[in-house]
Amino acid sequence: MSITAVMLLSALGFLNASMGTRNPADIPVPKKNFDVIVVDSDDNKLELSSFSCEGEVYIKGMLGKAQSIVSFEKINSISFFTENGVLSGRLTLKDGKEIILNVKRTLQFYGKTDYGNFIIRAEDIKSITFK
Repeated sequence: MSITAVMLLSALGFLNASMGTRNPADIPVPKKNFDVIVVDSDDNKLELSSFSCEGEVYIKGMLGKAQSIVSFEKINSISFFTENGVLSGRLTLKDGKEIILNVKRTLQFYGKTDYGNFIIRAEDIKSITFK
């Protein structure tokens, strides 16, 4: 086997080994800190900092036929509910308006507790209150 072939195989092996090795305990660091209280479907209440949705500081979902993106800065609270098999979030905005977004059940939210990192899917959340 030539030296070029060995170097190429070594490089490919290194790339392959490094892909998918993200530590599951690592969570994305959001651009801005948001402190929240999350109540899960079992009524556990957790205070979180560095809260994000898929690493972003907004939630996105479908509002009718259109995709809608709402910044956490505009949200007071979110209550999740299922109707006709569709998971929805009732967003209560800081100006008092309400928006209902249909969201993916597998949408992941991240945050930090006093004792470690926190990861939860939308389908397992009852409510989120922004402080």
